[in-house]
Amino acid sequence: MLQDHVLARADFLTLLGITGATLDWRIKNRELCLAFGCENNPFHNRYLPLDAYAVLMASIISSHLGGRGEVVRGAAVRVSAAVVRESWCRWLKMLQETEDDPDHATRIRPPEEQLFIAVGLVADAPLKIAGGTMLACMQQLGPCDIIRAVPIAGVLRQLRTNSRINKIDLPDRLTVSARNPKHEQWQQEIEAYRKLAAARQKAKTRTKKAKTRKDHPPLLNKGADVARTAKLAAAGKDPS
Repeated sequence: MLQDHVLARADFLTLLGITGATLDWRIKNRELCLAFGCENNPFHNRYLPLDAYAVLMASIISSHLGGRGEVVRGAAVRVSAAVVRESWCRWLKMLQETEDDPDHATRIRPPEEQLFIAVGLVADAPLKIAGGTMLACMQQLGPCDIIRAVPIAGVLRQLRTNSRINKIDLPDRLTVSARNPKHEQWQQEIEAYRKLAAARQKAKTRTKKAKTRKDHPPLLNKGADVARTAKLAAAGKDPS
């Protein structure tokens, strides 16, 4: 079910309007968050439509933060990826609720009914994250110096617009409704998917560490090496 509709790397990049080099850089520097809080996808060059949704949401949050100077522009991409990664359960549930509305594609809800992921900034304090209606977000965040909010439905509309302009097919729904009999199976597949993604990320980390050790072997203990050579020479043995 989860793998019924996948995007090739080229379509994924086109849908988001980014280059392959940008994607690779974000993966390398932990500036990418895909669906379900994953930093990397479990299958090479295969992406879910929800991956595109997550990346697009992070890009919009990044533009809100970096574009207005609240966060240093270079750090805004990493911060926004962390926000999407940490809040994935909340925004996924809100996306389900949004897609449950049969008119979500043609009707924009009144502001007080819309669902948001919100970020609160307070000087010299950790960044705050909230989700829900704007009123609920304000209550969750409490006093903040700056609040930036991204509408769940707005991200979905932008993704659909991108797919239409670039003629890239997306499924009718990105999520499975909680009322759907297959919802439990979908949740099980999400957990399996996350485990595969974590295993691939762990394997890539091990490979990277092994390559680093190969390219940069540990320095020899020169003092001990000199002492050994002198001792062998005194005994009339070949130090080599």
